[in-house]
Amino acid sequence: AKSSPVKENGSVRHQEIPTEEAGAKAAESEASDEWTQGQEVALLKAMKEFPKDDAQRWGRIAEAVPGKGMNQCKKHYGSLLSAQREQKGKK
Repeated sequence: AKSSPVKENGSVRHQEIPTEEAGAKAAESEASDEWTQGQEVALLKAMKEFPKDDAQRWGRIAEAVPGKGMNQCKKHYGSLLSAQREQKGKK
């Protein structure tokens, strides 16, 4: 992040100016954990489309899911796996 001088009470201090990257990360962390059906379908489709050995897999998956970032996609996929395991355990 860049900083900018700010005068305060006769002294100068530096105030951090958020970069686009920092803003995107903040927006991702503030975004809702709720998923639409369309987002979930996009996640599952992208999971099938991008191979596990692709070094950029999660980044590409996140790009394919509207309104969600990489960490949100990973977290939601983990939740889906847990739910699936619970369903198998009940049978």
